[in-house]
Amino acid sequence: MSGTPEPNRLRRQQILGILLVVVAILLFTLLRADWRNIFPPGWWRW
Repeated sequence: MSGTPEPNRLRRQQILGILLVVVAILLFTLLRADWRNIFPPGWWRW
């Protein structure tokens, strides 16, 4: 096995890392937010 990964695997790792950061930020924001602000009463009724 060579020391440098092929570009395809490196690209996949970068995308996976970015997705993990985005999911972590979203989870952190949702956990800190007030649920009544995100889903106000009657939000499912247009």
